[in-house]
Amino acid sequence: MRIIFITLKLDIVVGGGANRGLDIKLRSLQELGHDVRLITLFPELNRLPAEGVPYPIEEAPAKNRAFPALQQHVVELLKQNESRADIYHIDGATCLWAGGMYRMEGGRVPTVVYLPTYMEALNLLTPESPDITKGIVPWLHFHFIINLQWLKHWSWAKFVGLKYARRLDAIFADSPVLGENYARFGFPKNRIFVMPEFIDSSRFHIDTIHGGPIPTAFGAERPLHLLHAGRLLRMKGVDLLIRAVAGLRRSGRNTIVTVLGDGPQRERLERLVKELNVEDGVVFAPWKEEGDLAPAYAACDAFVHSCRFPEPFGRTILEALFFGRPIVTTIGSGSAWVAGDAGIATTMGSAEDLECGLANLYDHPEKLATMSAAAASRVSYFTHRTWTKNLADHLTSLVSPSTR
Repeated sequence: MRIIFITLKLDIVVGGGANRGLDIKLRSLQELGHDVRLITLFPELNRLPAEGVPYPIEEAPAKNRAFPALQQHVVELLKQNESRADIYHIDGATCLWAGGMYRMEGGRVPTVVYLPTYMEALNLLTPESPDITKGIVPWLHFHFIINLQWLKHWSWAKFVGLKYARRLDAIFADSPVLGENYARFGFPKNRIFVMPEFIDSSRFHIDTIHGGPIPTAFGAERPLHLLHAGRLLRMKGVDLLIRAVAGLRRSGRNTIVTVLGDGPQRERLERLVKELNVEDGVVFAPWKEEGDLAPAYAACDAFVHSCRFPEPFGRTILEALFFGRPIVTTIGSGSAWVAGDAGIATTMGSAEDLECGLANLYDHPEKLATMSAAAASRVSYFTHRTWTKNLADHLTSLVSPSTR
């Protein structure tokens, strides 16, 4: 089967998890014998390892990146490549509309979209607003502009975009939570299918680095070691975790958290640590390459992802599960679905409830041990080779028998 993938960019050097997931997806489908190729729209943003990649990458730079022009650029691209493709796979929410436009205009090649995040019209992402302590006027202006932009995106998507979305042959969401939010907006529920992010555990050297057993008790000599890894954004809720750790330490529960990553919230978070007087309980560390994260995962007693929005998937959750680490995340997030019985979920946006959840685990480490034991079976559900076959089977079912 000839599969052409369309994406904005491929950065598997310093890019986010979606970039690495796309790389694994392409490699895995190629290993199954499919003819895969990738077309990037913003090729100047591509960053590849020195050894390159085993699949072909073509460049189709979009000269005009304004929303309407970009969609039309992709439509023309799909029309031009019809003779080389049995099916199109559009990666990401930015150009999902183009796939529907192409089909509505008579495009003959089945077209699917993979959604690892929310479109702006859903208004579920938490913006990085200016620091209100530095002036109320810039803060008010920022939120006025953000709400105006959201209204524009919502109106277009609701009254124009949905007619295109309903022409897509399939919509893959990386978790039930993500799919439910798109369906609630009006996307065709019967064409939304769960397709988790592709993660290859071999990249973490698990064969040589293992997560140690959970301690039977925590105290002055053995603190509870927590880990958060990811970009430091407000929607990730690291400030909630820091407040929870401060509360735990005030109550006499010896807890230390390592915050691994960088981002626009770094300065505010460091200031919060000083304000709460927990400098000895919070350790900031710079982001590491994917393969270098293993020691951090293996060393923690629990991985905490206190997101204050319905996180679509939470790639770091699955990475932590590879090492048998228990998960603490939030109710209503895709992260809670990923963790399953290997985690607990607390109220979204509540530092107090997060503190209560962590305090309970501190006082009852046997619960951590139970979740750690459940991690292995939960990880097995996300085996990327199994999902590669599921994806290939689904794509094949959409292709005309005469072209398979």
